[in-house]
Amino acid sequence: DIPTIDSKSVSFFNLLEGPGGHIYCNNLSGQIYVIQNEAGTLYYQMPDSLITSNMLIRTDDEENLIFQSNKIVRLDSEKQLSVLYHSGGISDLYKSKSGTLLYFDFKHDQLVKITAKKTTVETVENDVTQGLFLMFEKNDSLYLFDKLAKKLSYIVGNKLKRIATNQDLSRVMEFKSFGD
Repeated sequence: DIPTIDSKSVSFFNLLEGPGGHIYCNNLSGQIYVIQNEAGTLYYQMPDSLITSNMLIRTDDEENLIFQSNKIVRLDSEKQLSVLYHSGGISDLYKSKSGTLLYFDFKHDQLVKITAKKTTVETVENDVTQGLFLMFEKNDSLYLFDKLAKKLSYIVGNKLKRIATNQDLSRVMEFKSFGD
């Protein structure tokens, strides 16, 4: 059966299994829903200042809900918001194999690493990218696919390096994960 949800909006995005095995999703009105027992109930209403059309939902390594919009914020179990990073955007918020959330801020050339305990920001030397990244890991390396430039890069130390390829990547729409 399809769950019943009473909402301000008819579209839903970012289905995610979160804490307790519950399913979460959001709409363009900033409403976060939890789906359980074949019904969706309003879990949280995002403040107007955080509502964007590019919002993503993820969980950190302790299953707190993390939202990326124009900022990256954590919603704890008491439904309190805390800002983790002030420059959100349209790049992927990727959950690594270790459970750390990763975000590459191409405007500031920073790799943001988020765990339940701390958020760290590392500057990355970047002279090859335009933005709109999708990330994945392979053989313990972090790769970034630039959807705008249709180029693949990886991070070595603190430098982003482009992978030279003669393959046409123009039809690639989305990488989500690759096995080793």
